Amino acid sequence: MTLTKIIKTLKIKNSGLRSLVFTRGEGLKSELYLWEAGKESRLTNNNALECDPTWSPDGKKIAFSFTSNSE
Repeated sequence: MTLTKIIKTLKIKNSGLRSLVFTRGEGLKSELYLWEAGKESRLTNNNALECDPTWSPDGKKIAFSFTSNSE
């Protein structure tokens, strides 16, 4: 069985299509990713739900919501 991780949120950097930030995951776990110049980089790696990423007005920082799944 193959599990497909779904892109949940996608935001384009204000300066154009060169940088995207998005979350991808399943259920109560998702990770934050950056796509820049054709390369994908994972920005987070934990047992949590990250969602709603957005760029700062100057495009230099990323804010996102975070919910921990640990007890």
